[in-house]
Amino acid sequence: MKRGGRQAGTPNKVTAEMREILQNVLAESLADDIRALTPAERLRLLKYIIPTPAEKEINEYQQPIIIQVPTNL
Repeated sequence: MKRGGRQAGTPNKVTAEMREILQNVLAESLADDIRALTPAERLRLLKYIIPTPAEKEINEYQQPIIIQVPTNL
């Protein structure tokens, strides 16, 4: 039988605090690094940020738009 300590599923406060500190440091460093890039280099990084559409989605956009104009006007 377990006595004392934290209950199962209770997050560790130290781990949570360390993750938050690391996340803040990395976010600041990453923002500085991105600002230092040229616009062309930033555009090349977009493929890692914006998901690329699946082939099915691409084919849907490539379908021709057919507009029927009534001839009895």
